[in-house]
Amino acid sequence: MNLDAYAVERISKIIDCQGYCKLGIEVEPGSIRSLRI
Repeated sequence: MNLDAYAVERISKIIDCQGYCKLGIEVEPGSIRSLRI
């Protein structure tokens, strides 16, 4: 649960910095599924 919240926050920053490309690289495969909604 904590991992998901942490990943979501990190994803938001990653997207602002780069884009979805870095999303898959920075975020783990398990987290990607969450933000792939």
